[in-house]
Amino acid sequence: MKYEAIEEYRRQFSVRKMCNALGVKESNYYRWRDRQKRQQKTCWQEKLVVMKIDKLFSESRKTCGYRKMQRTLAQSGTDSSVNCVRKMMRENGFYPETGTKYKPYHNGKQSGQFSPIC
Repeated sequence: MKYEAIEEYRRQFSVRKMCNALGVKESNYYRWRDRQKRQQKTCWQEKLVVMKIDKLFSESRKTCGYRKMQRTLAQSGTDSSVNCVRKMMRENGFYPETGTKYKPYHNGKQSGQFSPIC
């Protein structure tokens, strides 16, 4: 909370004076500010990966799971671990759809015949 206030008013007042007034070390403020920048950068990178996942997921007609998605991303040049891809797919609702296989009708007497169409 104090660091956010310093960040907001740093153009108007000296950072050193605000840190002294609030009882905060100046080095801790700068450490906090660098951490915020890294978090924003990571967030943007994750958003780009999610956009790629969305595109590839729709191209695969929603059949690609997280393992195959990770391999596809690696082939396209985006390095992400399987766990990261799994987390991103789960958080954004990318669940693969599996269709049911067609099984022929078997009544016990004739093997291999299909059920009649009604």
